[in-house]
Amino acid sequence: MLFEVKDLFASYGISEVVKGVSFNLDEGEVISIIGANGAGKSTLMKLISGLKKPSSGEIWWRGKRIDGMPAYKVLKEGISLIPAGRMIFAPLTVLENLQLGAYTKSNKTEIANRLEIIYSHFPVLKNRPNQIAGSLSGGEQQMLAVARGLMSEPKVLLMDEPSVGLSPLLTAEVMKIILDIKATGISIILVEQNARMALKFSERAYVLQVGKIVLEGDSEKLINDERVIQAYLGGKKN
Repeated sequence: MLFEVKDLFASYGISEVVKGVSFNLDEGEVISIIGANGAGKSTLMKLISGLKKPSSGEIWWRGKRIDGMPAYKVLKEGISLIPAGRMIFAPLTVLENLQLGAYTKSNKTEIANRLEIIYSHFPVLKNRPNQIAGSLSGGEQQMLAVARGLMSEPKVLLMDEPSVGLSPLLTAEVMKIILDIKATGISIILVEQNARMALKFSERAYVLQVGKIVLEGDSEKLINDERVIQAYLGGKKN
């Protein structure tokens, strides 16, 4: 098994927001974690990426325990987070944002080669290396956030609400990017409030409710599960 979370708990002050969460991820797999606002999805991503320490539980990566490891070391291990809200460096150029994504690398030739690979996936960014990132459209900023996350050559990509604030057309474009990433062999943990979209683009899914996983299984089955339909799909079947 590539990656495993075991009985993870986390709190903010006296408020417990992640309550005994367990799940796993296999090589080259896309899993989704769905749930309403406040379910604990983004906190879970922070725990995995090292931005927050769990109060208890374990996170295992290729047989190595990484819970409590600082974020920069988690990134060096091959786990890259694309945070909710894009969180690009708006005053910097497109190229500078991408270069920051490769800060774990020191070989200039390797970085240049990685840039060319990224540009082949995101030609719109190749045409605008010197444009200020904050002047990009919302969809372009999301592409930049994804591209920056890929600059470190991750083995696992954590995508936190990539569709937030995007039009249906741009959301479809981001989902195509996710499929392209999967085709390269990168495993993905997709956290989404847009449950229908997340279930369509993942093999397995977990439903998070008030910090606890209440349902799990094949995405194809969950998208037709009456409990999921009523709670997250607007009462309509796929």
